[in-house]
Amino acid sequence: MALPQPALGRAIRAARERLDISQEELGSRVGRSRSAVNAWEAGRAVPMRSIAKLEDVLGVSLGGAGEPDEPPRYSDPALQRIADDPALEPDVKAAMINLAVRMREQRDRNGGRQAANG
Repeated sequence: MALPQPALGRAIRAARERLDISQEELGSRVGRSRSAVNAWEAGRAVPMRSIAKLEDVLGVSLGGAGEPDEPPRYSDPALQRIADDPALEPDVKAAMINLAVRMREQRDRNGGRQAANG
């Protein structure tokens, strides 16, 4: 079951902020504009065709398994462990998660191949 529109917008914003990326950068990663991301987060629009890509880029499930105001959970267990680690400061968590997501995106762009050292 999908989250209600305002809760979906809050979930998108919370996940984006946890990664410490701008609306413009998120829009670029999912192939949409900054204004589209702004409209989603404000609850003025629903990202119907972009949900799967948003979940992949943000590393979260936006399906609404929890309460509407509950922060999104990461679909990747490794990212969730970072997010749940009480020993890490919030800015360190965000940096680690952002780095892991960027590395996954790079790997996916390279077709799963490791970059050559050299």
